Amino acid sequence: MERIFAPIGQGCFAIERFRDGVVIFDCGTLTKIRNKSCVESISLRIEQEIDSNETIQYVFISHLDEDHVNGLAFLLKKYKVKEVVLPLLYDEYKELYLGKLLVSSQKTYDDLSLLIKQPESFVREHSRYDTKTILVAPVNYEKIEEEPNQTILRSGTEFPFGNWVFIPYNYLYKTKAEKLKKYLLDGGINPDDFKLQHKVEVFMTDDSILQSIKAAYQKVNKDLNQNSMTVYSGPNGPSCSTMRIIETGYSIKCECNLQGKWEKVSCLYTGDYNASTDSRWNDLRDSYRKYWNNIGVLQIPHHGAASSYNDNIGNLECLLVINAGTNNQNHHPSPSVLYKLFKTKRTIFWVSEEDASKVRFEII
Repeated sequence: MERIFAPIGQGCFAIERFRDGVVIFDCGTLTKIRNKSCVESISLRIEQEIDSNETIQYVFISHLDEDHVNGLAFLLKKYKVKEVVLPLLYDEYKELYLGKLLVSSQKTYDDLSLLIKQPESFVREHSRYDTKTILVAPVNYEKIEEEPNQTILRSGTEFPFGNWVFIPYNYLYKTKAEKLKKYLLDGGINPDDFKLQHKVEVFMTDDSILQSIKAAYQKVNKDLNQNSMTVYSGPNGPSCSTMRIIETGYSIKCECNLQGKWEKVSCLYTGDYNASTDSRWNDLRDSYRKYWNNIGVLQIPHHGAASSYNDNIGNLECLLVINAGTNNQNHHPSPSVLYKLFKTKRTIFWVSEEDASKVRFEII
């Protein structure tokens, strides 16, 4: 099989290709490549990386920010997708994602707001096939009540594919969401109104309201990833496989023989997971403790943001990948993160929007 981190800029689009199908991890970008819109940019990259006759077994979405999902509609329309796996959002948090989407991208609001409010309806509306939607409940979520035509699975459920397995964990941290609600209410904005279409239409035409909403989100550093799902990808048993790099991309720091082979072939996709505190790092490690020593590739969380980084990342004996646009407005990856990484003995790849930054691994 092969593992690809595709050059999509400020977003993520990773692919694992097996003999019997393809698995995708996130599908979006906020980078306009060659004067194309963001949606056109991710759509073109999808077509470049995936043949029209290939079947997509799973699409794992880490969270519902635009830079991770704005290519999903095109993917569903263009390809045969069997299952889309997303983190379950509590109803009380859906309006907060809707508010963030409102101030960040009014052009895609109608479409992506449906994904936030009713993911099953979004998938059904865009898919040409009978694509199944699966929601992964947050860690320690005990009460699971499925609505009609809804499938909810617990974090840690294994998704098999041949001799490979994918294991998602959906982490729910409420602190920033609760702060954001308070800031919105202090600014005279009721978060419940984000669920009402007639209210949203008023907000879109009132600059003062939009500025109040934006100010509230800026107070929490625009970071509302209280639901961010990580996914482990690796063999489902003892393996004699090895991994080698067949497209090297931009190695911003090389501490290994790029022509060599690695016995650790698994990958941990982190999305925008906030690993900054010891407790959150331990949560991540404990969730995957059975597989932790098998990780050969780690996606650095949140495009290399300082607010999501943990120094323990530099201690892992694996290759590190950062997904970030070259001139993104958030200045990812953070200079402080790069400084810390340069002090380690790890090989780091920065996958941007440039074609030459693509990283491709072969596992045999």
